[in-house]
Amino acid sequence: MAGWVQMVLFLLWCVFLSESSAEVLEFPTDTRINNVVQDPATGRVYLGAVNTIYQLDAFLKLEARAETGPKKDARTCTPPVSACTTADLKDTNNINKLLLVHHTNGSLIVCGSVYKGICSLLNLSNVNQEIYYSDTKGERTYAASTDENISVVGVMATFLLKENPDKKTFPVFLIAKAHGGPEDNPKLIATRILENYKEWVVFESIVEASPVQVFPHGLKYQHQFRFAFKDSDYIYFLFSRTRDESDNKNFTFLSRLCERDESYYSYTELQLNCSRNGVQYNKVQAAYVTEPGKELARAMLDSGQYGTVSVWDKVLFIVASPDGEDATDSALCMYPLKRINERVEDILNACYTDYGKIGGRAAASADSLEAQNSLFPPLQKEIVDQNKCGAEFLRYPLASRPQFALQAEAVFSRQGRGHLTAVAVAVENDHTIAFLGSSVGEVVKVSFINEDLFPDCQSRPWACQWNTADHTFFVFLSSVTLYNCSLGREDCSLCKNADPKYQCVWCARTRSCVFEKLCTTDEAQECPDPGISIIPRYGPILGGISVTIKGSNLGIQKEDIKSITVAGVPCTQQEEKYSVSTSVVCEIGAVENLKPFKGLVEVEVKGGKKGTSSVYFNYRDPKPEAVHPNRGPRAGGTVITITGTNLDTGSKEDVVITVDGVPCPVCTCSSVQGRGFSKAMTAKEALAFVGDVSCNVNTLQDDKLFLDPPSTTPSSRSKRQRRDIATEPLDLLVGLHCFSLFRPYCSSIIFITYILLRKSQQAEREYEKVKHQLENLEESVRDRCKKEFTDLMIEMEDHTNDLSEGRIPFLDYKTYTDRVFFLPSKDGANDVMITGKLDIPESRKAIVAQALNQFSNLLNSKTFLITFIRTLEARPDFNARAKVYCASLLTVALHGKLEYYTDIMRTLLLGLMEEYVQSKNPKLMLRRSETVVERMLCNWMSICLYQFLKDSAGEPLYKLFRAIKHQIEKGPVDAQVKKAKYTLNDTGLLGDDVEYSMLTLQVLVQGEGPDITPVKVLDCDTISQVKEKIIEQVYKNLPYSQRPKVESVTLEWRPGSTGQILSDLDVTSQKEGRWRRLNTLAHYNVSITPESTLTTSTSTEASSRNALLEDDKVFHLVRPADELDEMKSKRGSIKDKSMTKAITEIYLTRLLSVKGTLQQFVDDFFRSVLCSGTEVPPAVKYFFDFLDEQALKHDNVDEETIHIWKTNSLPLRFWVNILKNPHFIFDVHVTEVVDASLSVIAQTFMDACTKSEHKLSRDSPSNKLLYAKEISSYKKMVDEYYKGIRVMVPVSDQDMNTHLAEVSRAHTDKLNTQVALHQLYQYASKYYKEIVLSLDEDPAAQSKQLTFRLQQIAAALENKVTDL
Repeated sequence: MAGWVQMVLFLLWCVFLSESSAEVLEFPTDTRINNVVQDPATGRVYLGAVNTIYQLDAFLKLEARAETGPKKDARTCTPPVSACTTADLKDTNNINKLLLVHHTNGSLIVCGSVYKGICSLLNLSNVNQEIYYSDTKGERTYAASTDENISVVGVMATFLLKENPDKKTFPVFLIAKAHGGPEDNPKLIATRILENYKEWVVFESIVEASPVQVFPHGLKYQHQFRFAFKDSDYIYFLFSRTRDESDNKNFTFLSRLCERDESYYSYTELQLNCSRNGVQYNKVQAAYVTEPGKELARAMLDSGQYGTVSVWDKVLFIVASPDGEDATDSALCMYPLKRINERVEDILNACYTDYGKIGGRAAASADSLEAQNSLFPPLQKEIVDQNKCGAEFLRYPLASRPQFALQAEAVFSRQGRGHLTAVAVAVENDHTIAFLGSSVGEVVKVSFINEDLFPDCQSRPWACQWNTADHTFFVFLSSVTLYNCSLGREDCSLCKNADPKYQCVWCARTRSCVFEKLCTTDEAQECPDPGISIIPRYGPILGGISVTIKGSNLGIQKEDIKSITVAGVPCTQQEEKYSVSTSVVCEIGAVENLKPFKGLVEVEVKGGKKGTSSVYFNYRDPKPEAVHPNRGPRAGGTVITITGTNLDTGSKEDVVITVDGVPCPVCTCSSVQGRGFSKAMTAKEALAFVGDVSCNVNTLQDDKLFLDPPSTTPSSRSKRQRRDIATEPLDLLVGLHCFSLFRPYCSSIIFITYILLRKSQQAEREYEKVKHQLENLEESVRDRCKKEFTDLMIEMEDHTNDLSEGRIPFLDYKTYTDRVFFLPSKDGANDVMITGKLDIPESRKAIVAQALNQFSNLLNSKTFLITFIRTLEARPDFNARAKVYCASLLTVALHGKLEYYTDIMRTLLLGLMEEYVQSKNPKLMLRRSETVVERMLCNWMSICLYQFLKDSAGEPLYKLFRAIKHQIEKGPVDAQVKKAKYTLNDTGLLGDDVEYSMLTLQVLVQGEGPDITPVKVLDCDTISQVKEKIIEQVYKNLPYSQRPKVESVTLEWRPGSTGQILSDLDVTSQKEGRWRRLNTLAHYNVSITPESTLTTSTSTEASSRNALLEDDKVFHLVRPADELDEMKSKRGSIKDKSMTKAITEIYLTRLLSVKGTLQQFVDDFFRSVLCSGTEVPPAVKYFFDFLDEQALKHDNVDEETIHIWKTNSLPLRFWVNILKNPHFIFDVHVTEVVDASLSVIAQTFMDACTKSEHKLSRDSPSNKLLYAKEISSYKKMVDEYYKGIRVMVPVSDQDMNTHLAEVSRAHTDKLNTQVALHQLYQYASKYYKEIVLSLDEDPAAQSKQLTFRLQQIAAALENKVTDL
């Protein structure tokens, strides 16, 4: 048997028989046994073996078995297995990792090694019956380890959620496991719930406690868990681990935490030392907890080694071996639990009240599990007494230092013959006997019968009955039968419904169903008010649909339901659908005035108790407004689409549709909207794909396609093979109402100006005139657009190939956050948060670091942090820039606990929301970053969407950026005025016809090898522009930051044997008055012949301009009007000015050409961001649901307001920022001319997200006119995106916290956290008096000694005089 398997011996309530007369009971198994557990209520024994669960009676006779494997699985497969690649799957043994008896609902908790360690619940009476199993709940339910060599331990417990108004206790189990590799779940210790509650699902981890997670602690300390148990109000875990990564020796530790600790604040580790005759047995193998028995208790007391031990005190028996893989020696040691708890309490008191010292020596360590080992400020004893189970402001987690380990002398040891792997202890006739199992199949009996504790020792090799290679043998000698009132009776009504013979009562004190003699209160057995929820939440004003009301304490029979009202309207109970205490179904009545309204649902049960829903039920009137098509063949078969308002009222089963009396079933047909379909193809020619599966085009109209759903389940298809666009028909890719059109030519660009029509004939004539002009304009740009688009697609082909090879220059996480958070600050790239350099004297660095760790702990107090932020914001000199900067500092400082950061953000947002709602201006919320929390939200979105940018939206954004840059550089760009011939921005349009030609230079770069690189340039380019294009082409595989800078490169033209250095300005530069023109290739008469090449070499000095030219004014392509020209212009007539403007606007047609060329790239980016059919980042769903939930609580928050909130929080706060600043996510350089075009697209994106309509006219901005045609479709895209997210599966707090914890683990160590803390403290120092005053006025802050802690930090950091 593998060394890690623990041979467990159960001897429960035993009467030991003599060796000669005892009948040995045995049960052989086909595979190795991993775990054994006995139900004390029935005596049944359950074996968890490889691929099988066995159920035996008290005499080891088989009652039932359940096959658990082998299963088709793969380490990399994420359940459900049906979604995994078949080729990766193989038959995998299911190793049982955990067995626990769950008495409350009569089930057996079974956790195995397949499917990411998902658990199941089996029937205790028949394990072949599965009570619960789900593999679709995701990572939050992955409990055990997939690694065969990782041991898992668990223990049953109860959990009380403080925020639960019902004070309900939940059955849970705590599970502990070591690190099993990247495929394992990241939790070292987890509390997992055993029932669905709100957003929690069965087996979900409900405690988020970063101090005891696997990463980095599992890697650092290499835990090996051996035993878990519960005693009184504490949970204990026994394990061995190393002290740190620098020491690979193992030591035994026992950790303790309070059973109902919501955050593991009380987690404390105590080192246990076991030795004999100088030999250290440091590595625990197994343990057992029981009362010692009268004789052993007396002997332990008399020995003086164990303190005061009574017969009823629990004792922890452990077997341990020396550290080392080949160790075969073993020993048995004993530790009274009373003494363990006393030592733990000593450590806690030392840590909280005496700087972590006992007798002047350091006794406690907070850095053993990565908590900050800082100043340990003493607290008042009453504060410590009030927080026996820890608190966020107290040190956690803690561990004893080696010199304060609990020592024990081994009472039994042996050398060789295989190390001990199991221990079981029993008491008979006041005498104590221990049975020890070894790794070689041997059982040793140790009798504690005299003051030496261990004289009677017998060893028995189990001969043929114990084959350690194939079978395992376990001994049981008797059993006890129990019953439990709480089983299946979780609320008062269910308890009252129990059979009277059980004498079960609902005990108000414990809020549980118990045997009547166990309830000490004499209160009348009145059940509390019912708690209810409703499905559905919308119904027609005429009523007639069923509403299901679920909850608790809904009576014990249908007659107990006295009345039901839905929004004040009576609801008729459907008695046949009643379920005791948990469910009521009723049919709603009609609304009297037939007008929509909403209200709460109320249920009254027998005894006058009433339950009220927490959400409103909405009566509303579904109104179909249009049907398309409006005709079809008599034979039927036509798919019609009905549009209108409130059509999602009720459930699908409530919807009945008839067409002239003929039933019309509701189908799942999808429609795709667009324009020009019928002109481009027929229904037979069209190809439609959902993912990688084609679906039939049922109907094709000019503006809409109707598709039949695919017959097979499609899979995601991120990249399709490129097709020859010259021969293939039009491809239509459909992805949940998102589609892309690829055509072999540029479709006509229709530039529509919407004009507010007036009734006058003049307005009509103006409209027709503009329409005619636009038609001519469209015709004039058609050919140019087609040519430009074709050229761009051909030239982008090479770039697209580069992208497919993974060459998108994404920034690493730290650089990304640095730029998003701090690049816009006043110091820019020199900001201390980006440089990471603090000016601190060497002599003070240790003190400062320690104090900053203390300040970090202080910021992790929610009371302090909320007070800190609100105090700063109340100061008039804490301006908008300071708020933004402070919020970004907080984001970095709290990055290690993003779950906590999110909680703070939610709290502040609730306050902000209340402020705006109360001021009757809810639409203004989140519009600008005027508060700390608004910037925190922006940063939170940036953090949560980084991976989405890399995986999804980054590629289309990068392609858009490259396409704009490429299109701009195809034509002249004025290096001085930053205007271009090809742009989207009218203010950046080069308003002159510049003659130019394209050249292909043959470039040789010195030091980069003999290869010559062809580079396309324009002869009107300045020398610096030529250098930029050369660098761009030669170093295209390097990110921008690693390329040579223009100033460091010299350009030499060698038309023959001699060369000429080219520069922007020299003595040959042309001069026009006081103006001097920048040199271009044309100026130097550069011509490309087979013999000519350009050579670049790096220069140690930046190119400098001739000192003689410093007084000259410089221009490139267009010389600005001189002073004389400006004076003439000022005296010109109005007519002259209008004529000048008209001439300038002639070039606006170029905007259309560029817009048409870039349209596909713009559309692709918008779809990647605004398509709910693709993967939506969990943070977006989570935050949008938060806004929806809060909106329901306020009467003056309508759908338009919610839309504005969502727009302000995501598209405008994040996407517009990224769109305008690609260098925030990519290692690229964004020039001013590229930035101008990006700003136009960003403005279009903003317009698409707003509800307001812009009235177009001749005076409208060009960018508004430019995308007027597309805005309406973009707005629909935004609406569909928001609607799609609303109906998605919710993201629970647990899921969100898991995701945030992953981000924290992956990136926090790369950030300048200490620098952020230092900069944050500058605000604490500046407003020190105000903060102290606010803390002193807060009772919660006073109880947590927050002022005192801040004073200590101030004293350490800046020698500030305090009241200490």
